[in-house]
Amino acid sequence: MAQQPMMIIRKVMTIAIKGMRTSLYKPSNSQVM
Repeated sequence: MAQQPMMIIRKVMTIAIKGMRTSLYKPSNSQVM
């Protein structure tokens, strides 16, 4: 995992983007994060 930090950053960014979009579509679910 430490050998490929770019992959981790990509995963974190993708999860963050998905979470942001989900919170935008469903504000009540933003508290789950």
